[in-house]
Amino acid sequence: MRYLAPFTALVCAAGLLALQILGAIEYTAGGTLYTQASMIAAMVAVAVLPLMIEWAWHRKAKGAAAAMSIALVAFLAYSLPATTGRTGEAKEAKANTAGKALEDKARVQADYDATKKLVDESNKWQPKACAGGVGKDCKSATFILNQRQASLEKLAKQLEGFQAAPPGDLGSSLWAGVLRTDEDRVRKGSIIAYALGLEAGIFGLMWFFGRGLRAITETTPSKELDAEAEKLRRYLANDPGPPLPPTRAIVPDPKGSNIIPWAKRFEAENGRPARLDEVQAAFPEVARTTAYRRLKAA
Repeated sequence: MRYLAPFTALVCAAGLLALQILGAIEYTAGGTLYTQASMIAAMVAVAVLPLMIEWAWHRKAKGAAAAMSIALVAFLAYSLPATTGRTGEAKEAKANTAGKALEDKARVQADYDATKKLVDESNKWQPKACAGGVGKDCKSATFILNQRQASLEKLAKQLEGFQAAPPGDLGSSLWAGVLRTDEDRVRKGSIIAYALGLEAGIFGLMWFFGRGLRAITETTPSKELDAEAEKLRRYLANDPGPPLPPTRAIVPDPKGSNIIPWAKRFEAENGRPARLDEVQAAFPEVARTTAYRRLKAA
C-alpha cells in the first residue's frame, strides 16, 4: 500500500492529463504549431508544477514555491478555456442539432397535417367525379388525388426519420427543471464544473504522488545507526561519554595485543561492553585506531 497509492495516483493523473490534451488538440485544430504546442505545454506544466512546489516548500525555498505557484495560476488560466471551449462546443453542437431537428419536424408535421386534409377532401370528391364514368372530370380528380397521396406518403417518411433524431441535452433539460432555470445556464455551469474538476483532480493527484514519493525516498535512520553514529562522534571527539559504575579489574595479556579475548571477558564479568578509553587504559601500547577496530570486532 505504501507504494501502490502514490503510483496509482500518478497513473490516474496521467490519464486525466491525456484526456485534457486530447481536448486541447481538438480545440486548437487548424491553428499554428506554436498555438497547439503552447496549449499542451501549459497543461503539462499545470500537472508537474505541484511536484515542484511541494519539493521547494519542503526544503524551505518559499521564494521558489511562490514563483512556481504564480506560474501554476497563469498556466491554469491559459489552459482552462481550451477544456471548457471543447466541451462547450460538443454540448452546444448537440443541443443545436436537436433544436434544429425539432424545428424541422414541426414544419414537416404542419405540412403533413395540411396535405392530409387535402387528401381527405379528394377522397370525398373523386368518387363523385367518377360516378358518371371515366370522363374528363374523373381523370382530373383521380390525378389530383394520386398527387396528394404521394405527397402525404413522402411527408410521412420524413416524419419517421425525425423519430430517430438525437434527443439533445437531456441532462441539462432535466436539471433545468429541477433547479427552475433554463437549459443554457445549466449547460454552461456543467462545462465550467467539468474543467475545474479536471484541473483540480490532476493537481491533487500529482500533489499526492509527490508527498508519497517523498515519504518513500526519505527514510528515518534506525536506532542501531543512531547508536553507531553516536559512538563514532565520541571517538572522533575523544569523548568518553557519561560516567559508568566501577568495574572489576581484569589483568591484560602481558603482550598487550590480545584485545578481543580481553574485551569478551570484560563484557562477561561486568555485563556491558568495554569502552575505548578502558581498552586504551589496559593496552596503552596499542594505537587508538587499532584498539578501536579490535574492540569493534569483539
